[in-house]
Amino acid sequence: MLISRRDCLTIAGLGVAAATAKAVVTAPDGPVVTPEQFGAAGDGRTNDTTAFAAMTAFVNAHGGATVQLRPRTYVVGRQSYNPALGYAFAPASIMDFRGCARPLTIRGNGARIRAATGLRYGTFDPASGRRTRHNMPFYTAGELASPYFAMIQAVDCTGLIEISDLELDGNVAGLQFGGPWGDAGWQIGCSGLYLKNNRSPIRVARLFSHHHAQDGGSGDGPGIPGLPERVAIEDSTFSSNGRNAWSMVGGTGWTFTRCVFEKSARDLPFPGSAPKSGIDFEAEGGKHVS
Repeated sequence: MLISRRDCLTIAGLGVAAATAKAVVTAPDGPVVTPEQFGAAGDGRTNDTTAFAAMTAFVNAHGGATVQLRPRTYVVGRQSYNPALGYAFAPASIMDFRGCARPLTIRGNGARIRAATGLRYGTFDPASGRRTRHNMPFYTAGELASPYFAMIQAVDCTGLIEISDLELDGNVAGLQFGGPWGDAGWQIGCSGLYLKNNRSPIRVARLFSHHHAQDGGSGDGPGIPGLPERVAIEDSTFSSNGRNAWSMVGGTGWTFTRCVFEKSARDLPFPGSAPKSGIDFEAEGGKHVS
C-alpha cells in the first residue's frame, strides 16, 4: 500500500448508505437537512456518528444541500477493524462530502462537533489493543488507529461550498495514544477540516478548529499555476493541534483574512508531529502552492 505522508489513508467505502430523511425541506439550491432528521441526539453524550454519516450520504446522493446544525454539542467518532486499509482501529466516516455539483452549505449556528472520549490514535496491536512502538521511520500498515480522517471533508466538488459558525473539537486529551507512525511523529490522518480537489468557490467563516491529533485544517486544491481557486478563509482560529494549525499542500489564490494559527503541538498529551507549524506550505503530488 502506497500512502503519502499527508494524504494518509483516506477512508472510502465506510459511509452509511443514503437514507431518506423525514420532512426534508427543499429550497431552490437543494434540500435543507439536519442531523436530527437522521437520528442525531446532539446532547453532548450520545454518539451521533451514524446519523452524520447517513445525513452526508443523503447530501451526496442529491449532489449538495444545506446542512443546518443547532447550537449544541454533537459527539462523533467510531472505530472498527479494517485490515484491507491497514487499520487495527479504522475511523468511521462522519461528514465526507464528495462530488457535490450543487451548492454545499454547512451552517453551524454555534454548534460544536466533538470527538468521543476513548478513541485510539497511533499504532496498536490489532489482537490485544495494546500500544505498539517501532523504530522510526515506520510505514508498515496493519497497526494504525485514528478516531477520524477529518471531521469535515469536501472532495471533488464543483458547486459552491460555504461553512460557517462552527467549532470542531478534536478532544485530543480524551484519546488513547499508541506509537508513532511515519517519518516524524504521528503522521496519520486526524484533522478538523479537509478540502481537496474542489473546483468551485469556497468560503469558510468563523470556524474554530482545535485539539486535533494532526491538523486544524488542510488545503489540497488543484494547485495549477495561474488558475486561482477562489477560496476564502475568514475570521477563523486553528489552535492547539498536534501537527499544524493549517497544512497547505496544493492550491493557488487562497486567502486567509483575520485568522489565527497558534499553539501547534503545545500543551498536548503527546509530543505532536513535525513540522509543528502555524501554517505549513508544502506542495505535494506535483501541485503548486501560491
